[in-house]
Amino acid sequence: MSVTVITAATARDLTTAESARVDLGLPAGAPSDDQLRRFIAQASATAASF
Repeated sequence: MSVTVITAATARDLTTAESARVDLGLPAGAPSDDQLRRFIAQASATAASF
């Protein structure tokens, strides 16, 4: 099975800070949304490299 991309993604992150906070049961502000976004960007880039 192959996949053909016909429209480029507008974002490369695999989730949002808000969704990660809810899914992981994290309290508001700990870690900050900026920290979560950095973690998500790093994990998303690692996943995309495979």
